[in-house]
Parts: sequence; structure tokens; C-alpha cells
Amino acid sequence: SMTAYWWNALYQCRPSPEQGSTFDRDWMTTRWTDATRPPMQYRVQAMDSAWKEGVGADWSVITTWASDSVDFYLEDEWRARCEYPDLQQAALDQYSKHRPHEVIIEDAASGTAVIQSLRRQTPLPIRPFRPVGSKRIRAERITPLFAAGKVYLPNAAFLTDWIEEH
Repeated sequence: SMTAYWWNALYQCRPSPEQGSTFDRDWMTTRWTDATRPPMQYRVQAMDSAWKEGVGADWSVITTWASDSVDFYLEDEWRARCEYPDLQQAALDQYSKHRPHEVIIEDAASGTAVIQSLRRQTPLPIRPFRPVGSKRIRAERITPLFAAGKVYLPNAAFLTDWIEEH
């Protein structure tokens, strides 16, 4: 199916729709609760590492996702501007909290050092991920899941910022 970004670019000569260029806020309204969520079959954590402190530093983020083999559920997000030792501790804490089947880390920039260190010093099931294409292209690949209502979000304190970033 065609996303709003591509529809606007092709038919309106306006590649950036008013509601957001990649993700539509309306796609992020489906919530899950412990009572409504089916048993999960698989759980992963994804880490975006940017370990440098200071006002201008990027956020390091660890998200936990689960699937019942039909839909996808955002379970948790940890994020901070931190130095590497704090990021490593957060990785261990998030792994202990959720017990994912694998921890996916982008094998580029600071992620490569994180992968090497966590593999050497921790029991985490690390899976390096080599990104193909820009962040925008990678985001476009998953927008159909959001548009089809396949992504469920939690009622959590972090959710407002998470939606705003997307």
C-alpha cells in the first residue's frame, strides 16, 4: 500500500504531508494492556547507541518489542544521554528486565564498539545489524505495519515523546 509520503509526492507534488512525513499520528492510537495482549512468541531489544554526555549529545535508546507472530507490541523504552559505562549497565538492566531472545545493535559508528564490548563482557545475545539505506528509507519500509494497525503501543510515560519523535 502507498504511504501518505509517497501519495503526496506523486499526486500532490508535495512530498511532505501536513500530518508528518513518514509516520501518521493516527497510526499510533492502538494501545495494549496486560488484559488485552495475547501471549508473546518472540521478544527483541533494539539499541541505538550514541554515548556521549552533554546538551548537544544524541540520545542512546533501547526499545523492547514483542510479537505474538501476528502483531507487534512496543513494551518498553529506555533512553538517556550517557557515557558508555552507563549504556552498558542499561543494556544489562533492560535485558534482565525483559529477557529478549536477541539484542539488535546497529553495526556502525559507536554501535560497533558497543557490540564488541557487550559480546566480550556480558552474556547478552547480541545480533549486529548492518543498516541498508538511510533512516528515512528504513522507516518507510515499516510504515505499512503501522498503517495496517499491526503495531500496538503501551500506555506508558515515555509514549508521548516516542510518538513525537516518530
